[in-house]
Amino acid sequence: MYKAHSKRRCRKIIIALVPAFCIVYVFIYMQCPLFNIPTPKNPAISTKKLFLATPMFMSRWHMNFDECPVNDCVTTEDFYAADAVVFHNYEIQPWLWWYSTFYQRPPNQKWIFFGQESEVRTAWDSASLNNIFNWTATYKRTSDIVVPYGGYTRLTQQEQMTLRKKTFDYARGKSKLAMILSSHCGALTSGRWELVEELQKYINIDVFGKCHNTPCPEPCNIEEMGKQYKFYLSFENSRCEDYITEKFWGNALGSGEMVPIVLGGYNKTDYSDVSPPNSFIHATDFKTPRELANYMLLLDKEDALYNEYHRWRRTHKVFKQKIVNKDCSFCKNLHNATKFEKHSIHKDLHTFWNRQTNCKVINLPSDSFHNAVISYTRYLFGII
Repeated sequence: MYKAHSKRRCRKIIIALVPAFCIVYVFIYMQCPLFNIPTPKNPAISTKKLFLATPMFMSRWHMNFDECPVNDCVTTEDFYAADAVVFHNYEIQPWLWWYSTFYQRPPNQKWIFFGQESEVRTAWDSASLNNIFNWTATYKRTSDIVVPYGGYTRLTQQEQMTLRKKTFDYARGKSKLAMILSSHCGALTSGRWELVEELQKYINIDVFGKCHNTPCPEPCNIEEMGKQYKFYLSFENSRCEDYITEKFWGNALGSGEMVPIVLGGYNKTDYSDVSPPNSFIHATDFKTPRELANYMLLLDKEDALYNEYHRWRRTHKVFKQKIVNKDCSFCKNLHNATKFEKHSIHKDLHTFWNRQTNCKVINLPSDSFHNAVISYTRYLFGII
């Protein structure tokens, strides 16, 4: 009797919980960016439609093609009407499983692997993504759609003529040596904070951001801050192939007009291949942090030497990749008839996006520094 009563009670509880579960599920379902993307009433036949299959950094997102040279693209909430389905790598699971399991993929639909964070910051096994995606869209130069964080271009002849008539001293008015602005705290596989601590034994470095309880001065204007500092520590959270972010393009070379001390990419050539000539100082060019600190102090005393790292500004200018530029890259490639009609599949995405072969840890001579980073890296790769 008691068991029968218990079963009936459990059944009632389950029946009562099901509607509640459905309500919560529908609420989440409706909040997801996938289901809040406006669809045009009468899109042209040539219009390319994109379906955003995942959130981006756990938030809804959208694409805007209004300012693009090729702008005949829209986002849609109709999976089967989409010419392309975009998966953001940070949240790719379980969304990929969902669409692969419950949706029948149209034969001409392009599935795009979209990534802005490095392989190290991706918590899943990329081997499970082989033979799924048609295109890749990341900061890596080997991507099908290259969406870097920035770049540089040559000034026009008129702009160069104007600059030749002016005298520039980028050291003038800069009374402070170096700064870093960052929100990612704790141990990182790049050894960012370990290197900062080593350098602080020899030079003054002002650290701004959540990590050291020193907020960026309001308003947080990197251009104004750059007028005070000569160097910006453009240290990435991971050292992976081609991974060079806005810390380099925007904060240092761009708005801040500071000389970047860089720690990122897989090799120094990741920077030298894509940046203006003689525009940065790579931390790994020096045998020890002390040697790097001494070189920074030398440049601080010798304005002529310091200004050599700004000479490129007379012939080139940098730009920081805006969100709209990324969207334009998607639209432009979808309208490339030859590329779109060609059938392609990434049979080995694991090689393309592999943190164990495409990323590494900085190796500085300081034993405590080196061992701490190596231990953390082994720990990280062991659990992810």
